[in-house]
Amino acid sequence: MELNENMYYACSLCSTENKVVWHRPKTKTWQEHRRYIDLDQTNSETPQYFWCLKHNRAHSLKRECLKYKATITFNGNEGNRDCNTKQLSHNDTLDEIRKTVTEKSNQLDWKKVIGSNSLPYPCTRESRLILPDIIYCQRDPGTNSRYSITNIIEFETKTPPETIIDKVKRFDKSFEEMKRKNYQGDILPRIIFLYDTETEVSLRQIQKMLDGIDYKHLESVCIGYYDTKDNWYNKYFSNI
Repeated sequence: MELNENMYYACSLCSTENKVVWHRPKTKTWQEHRRYIDLDQTNSETPQYFWCLKHNRAHSLKRECLKYKATITFNGNEGNRDCNTKQLSHNDTLDEIRKTVTEKSNQLDWKKVIGSNSLPYPCTRESRLILPDIIYCQRDPGTNSRYSITNIIEFETKTPPETIIDKVKRFDKSFEEMKRKNYQGDILPRIIFLYDTETEVSLRQIQKMLDGIDYKHLESVCIGYYDTKDNWYNKYFSNI
């Protein structure tokens, strides 16, 4: 389909090597930059926005409709249809993380074995459970849940240092209670915060603030960047 004013497109002028900038239809920037359309990214495998042939409209991250994704052309060109998406969405990144851990580790996905992505004991805020992005565990017949948590992975983009510190304190408190209630064995869990490489958040500042926290019920807290070459896995993931 030829690009029209109801479609989003990736802009080569505004994008960086790792971050794809999309322009919203019917805006001044859309009109001024359309000659800079990045057809490779616009037609990539899992773009943030795509034109759905089934619903005849633009979708944002509606992955169940990817099979109906139209190929966008501009002046008759369509770019490289087999191009990988430079910048994955939050959920796409989590899928890639799960794929990596499945291929490289024997640890189990907590949500698959327990049926929930929450920790089994509330954190210090009475009305809320901690809901991490991904939890990994291993069998531990001596616990009430029959499993003990080994790694927790959170993917972040803009989360400020203060929020990360608050999360760590809540994790520590929650695991103290889980241990006391026999929902966690002798294993101490590792918390891994992976940031988008394009984040403006200072990881050095987070690490400096973490150095001042005395947590007793976590094995360690790791802060780093997510990368598609799986360096994060080799550096941070705890294979117990």
